[in-house]
Order: sequence, then C-alpha cells, then structure tokens
Amino acid sequence: MKIHLFFGRIIFVLLVSGFSPFLNSGVKEVKLLFEAVEKADVLTVQKLLKFKPSLADCRYNSSPILWGLLQATRLENKVEKAKREDYAKIVGLLGKSATQFILHISPLHKKVRMLPSTYSLLRCYSEIDKALSVYQEKPKDYTPQTEGKKESIEKMVSLSNDVVVPFLKKTIEQALIFFDKELKKRAFAEIVFDSGIKDAKNRPLFWTLGARKLITTTVFFLELHTEETLLCRMDFNVLKSGPALRVYIAGLKSPQSERQNGYARLVLGAVIKAFAQVDKKVYVWLVAEPQYEDEHVKKMYLPRLIGLYKSLGFRVKNLTTGELFLWLVDGKVQEAWEPGALTCLQD
Repeated sequence: MKIHLFFGRIIFVLLVSGFSPFLNSGVKEVKLLFEAVEKADVLTVQKLLKFKPSLADCRYNSSPILWGLLQATRLENKVEKAKREDYAKIVGLLGKSATQFILHISPLHKKVRMLPSTYSLLRCYSEIDKALSVYQEKPKDYTPQTEGKKESIEKMVSLSNDVVVPFLKKTIEQALIFFDKELKKRAFAEIVFDSGIKDAKNRPLFWTLGARKLITTTVFFLELHTEETLLCRMDFNVLKSGPALRVYIAGLKSPQSERQNGYARLVLGAVIKAFAQVDKKVYVWLVAEPQYEDEHVKKMYLPRLIGLYKSLGFRVKNLTTGELFLWLVDGKVQEAWEPGALTCLQD
C-alpha cells in the first residue's frame, strides 16, 4: 500500500511539472495563479487550472483572480497586442464563474457596483471587452462571426483603406475649403466614388459623400452602397475651433439585413484615417446608441457596440450616456498611456 502511495505522489509531481514547491497549501496555489494571470503567463494558468479548476473562483488578498488582469490591461498601461491577446486567452481559461463577481469602484468618492465586463468597457483594452462579452447575454438575432467571415471583412477593410481613405481626405478638404471661400454657398455637390472593390457577396462597393453649411458647422453625409442597396450611412459634423478640428459623429446606421457584416467598422475606420490626414489635431466624439426600439435588446447590444468603437481607438467618456471620444494627433490615434495624452477637448 505504501509503495502505491509513493508512486502516486511521483505521478502527481510529474503532472504539475515543476509546481510542487507551490502546491503545499491552498494559499500558495491561489497566489501562484493570481500572479500568473497578472503577468499573462498562459502556460502556467493552463497547468494550474488543469490541476485544480476551482482555483479560478478563489480570491487572493481579498481580490478575485481576474482583478490583476483588469488592472494590468488598463488603457493607461502600454500593453503590446500579443500580450493583450494572451490576457484575452486567460479570460477564456478562467471561465464564466470567474467573471461574475461584483466590483466596488469609487470614482469621485461615489461607490459604484459593476461587473468586470462593465469595468473593462470603461478602462481596459478592447481585447478584454471581447473576451468578457462571451459570457454576457446575447440578443436573439446576434450571430457570432465565423473565422471565414472575419477574414473576409478584414480583407474588405484593408483593400478599401488603400483607395477610399485618399478619396475621403481629398473630398473632405475640398468641401471645407469651398465653404471657406464661397461664404454664401450652402451646399457642396455630392460625389460618387467607385472603389473598385467587392464585398463578400461579390457586390461592387460605391461611396457617396456630400456636405452642406450650417452657420459655423459643416455637415457631411457619407453612404456606402452597392448599385441598388444602402449598406451603411454616416452623418458627421465638422467645426474648426481653436487648435483642433472637432468632428461629431451624429449617426452611423446600417439596414438590419446588412448588420454584422463589417460595414459600420469599414465606414467609421475610413473616416478616422481620413481625418488623421486632414489636420494635425482632431477631436472625434460620438454617442453609442444601438439601432433597436426594444430597451432590453438595446442594453444587450450596447457593450458590443462600445467594443466596436474601442477597437478603432475610442475611449469611453461617459458610460451612462454612451459617450466616447478619440484624439488624432499628428496623423495617429493618441493612446491613453502616451505622455501628455489628451483626455478632453481644451478650448
């Protein structure tokens, strides 16, 4: 009997592969997992959870296992993309129960209760938003994108950026100059652009841009469409104020039959890239508002919509109102971790 126990212990040591010094007590196991999660050590997390899955639901120094990950992936921290993806993998390894605890946050001396998914939307990188969204309630008509569909969308976006962004930059600049010179004019002729690109359904994609002047603001509309079907429309207002160009995205809509096909991402991303070349300093803001009348459905889609905007560089300004913003400085989106990062528009 003693021989059996002896060999059993040897097998146990081999299974945990180098972790035996740390597994003498529950506290040490939890500490090791907490530190591995915090450092994005995927391999260590995998081995520990394989040995004892219940560790994912433990606390270390009164903090949930996921807390270190949330702190490490705050937007104020410079985290390379590969490491952000490792953190996202760890969220998946920990599982749903590890993401359901309540955080007690005290912004401006007010106690607020929120789930990790909400905290992430406010303060963390979009990869963490996406990983946590797996455990959120999904709308009935929501269909997760397959790898093939993701690749198709990425290809469409990449090809479009090469030809559409120069068109948008040139036409937006022409409209702004036109209204500066022609003070009595109130409309800029619509321009239709054939991108020469087809979507996943093999439909040629066209872009139509028009503008009109309202006192001090230039109001633009941009439509992405086929010869017969509107795929996405954006309305945005442009105002030159002080050292920065202000751009307000007043609307971004797609017909229900064309949603989840990447068109909103394509249009918004192209406009951001265009404005990055129009002026040295551009402040862009919008309000995330899902296009559904049912309030419960809106609530389910809101985190996913905010996640889309954050993946393009936006940061949450006010989660209650759905306000997000981004700064374009010297041709690129300014990150929260960069020295002197601008967090609000200075008049």
